[in-house]
Amino acid sequence: MTYVAIGYGTMESIKRAYMPIEMHKVGEGRNRIVYDYKPGWVIKFPKNENGELDNWRESRWNSKEIPIAKCYLEDIEGQCCLVMEKLKPAKGPFPSWVDFIDCQQVGINSNGELVAYDL
Repeated sequence: MTYVAIGYGTMESIKRAYMPIEMHKVGEGRNRIVYDYKPGWVIKFPKNENGELDNWRESRWNSKEIPIAKCYLEDIEGQCCLVMEKLKPAKGPFPSWVDFIDCQQVGINSNGELVAYDL
């Protein structure tokens, strides 16, 4: 499996060919790069195998103790990308389950619920 090169040319050509709207980068971690996608959604591109595993795991997450934002997988040029609901910022104090989320990456979804956006 090859992964999306982070170089400007490769990512820009994929965005032009497969994305319905002009996107801008929202964030980047060691395994994924995140762009605004459709209204109310972001897309997480894997940078490496761990990023693909992160996308797969989050798409199948099903826990009542630690809720996650609505999401689904989308194949783009052979990349296992994760499309996730865009959240509004959340302010603490938070429930105890948030302590189990890396850097307390949580937000408020369209139903007004506190959910994680990165496990």
